[in-house]
Amino acid sequence: MARISLILLVAPTLFLISCASKRPASGALVSHGVPENAAGVESILVATTREPTLEPGTFFTGERNDTISFAQLDISIPSGHKSGQIELPKRRRDIHPDRHFAVADGGFVPTEEQFRQNLKDAIRDSESGEVGLFIHGYNTHFSESVFFLAQLAHDTEYAGVPLLFTWPSRGQLLDYPYDLDSVMTARDWLEHTIRLAKESGAKKITILAHSMGTMLTMETLRQVAIKGDPSFGGTIDGVLLASPDISIDTFKSQMRRIGGKVPIAVMISKDDKALSFSEWLAGDVERVGNYSDNEELAELGVAVIDLTDVDSKEKAHHAKFAENPNLINLAAQQLEAGSALPESNINQTELLISEGRKTASVIITAPGRFINSILGR
Repeated sequence: MARISLILLVAPTLFLISCASKRPASGALVSHGVPENAAGVESILVATTREPTLEPGTFFTGERNDTISFAQLDISIPSGHKSGQIELPKRRRDIHPDRHFAVADGGFVPTEEQFRQNLKDAIRDSESGEVGLFIHGYNTHFSESVFFLAQLAHDTEYAGVPLLFTWPSRGQLLDYPYDLDSVMTARDWLEHTIRLAKESGAKKITILAHSMGTMLTMETLRQVAIKGDPSFGGTIDGVLLASPDISIDTFKSQMRRIGGKVPIAVMISKDDKALSFSEWLAGDVERVGNYSDNEELAELGVAVIDLTDVDSKEKAHHAKFAENPNLINLAAQQLEAGSALPESNINQTELLISEGRKTASVIITAPGRFINSILGR
């Protein structure tokens, strides 16, 4: 009863945190065409285990499907877009593409064969021939995940193909257990999606996972490692785990199985309020994303990018990486630096990144080769 009472006390505060920014939901994905003054259009390929729906502007719900479905959506970026933000209307359905993120065109892709061909064409036509695979976190509607990836691709000027794997999150604060169970049911289909990207000609695949999506990512890599090939034949170039919602004990077990065969970087922030709540739900076991000991994490063979001193407009401090594209680029450099098996010695360095007119301190703690390579030594 005491625990239930605490949930009732804590939930309203967390609700305000989660809803501090406007959220698109059902009906937000109606096609509007491309406005004349658009800052750009990002084509997002989608693989999902969500249940499809014919409700206009929605495509997929938060309920589970026992198979995989596909879509492709072109997202227009408004002319007044500010880096690190997703411009949305106050009311979810009142989207004006000249001022807001909006769907320009797109729809369901009816078969896997057609999706494979679309992916192959996109890889061939891209500047780099690479795929950036994004896996979202807990409490995320389908429309949010699409706009989120479009924002990241645009702000980082990504030259590859943005590929979204979206699992069945209900997008509700108190559905944490449901979301976690959805993650576990999606592992085989994420593996299937990675193989689709590889077989479609991706020169390399970089994975960016956020929050609970990091659990899905690590569990999938672990099960592929048991088969003997966690890097998918060397195709996975690196894995970036942003705000990992994974207990430290589970992460250690995953890393023992995966070993040093895939370069992994983790973005953490010790003031992450969402992970503090997750930690409490899990019986006060620390989460990787706000872990107290950077060196202990680095000794597992990962590069630790500590964003605690980076400011955030988001009250939960749970998605700092999305507010500044320089952080994504920094993480990509770290992954490239760690492409070989890391040295055992642990180094720490401080880098300054720009945040508009400000600078922010980022602490990197990593095995020797990560640090030495990024500093050109």
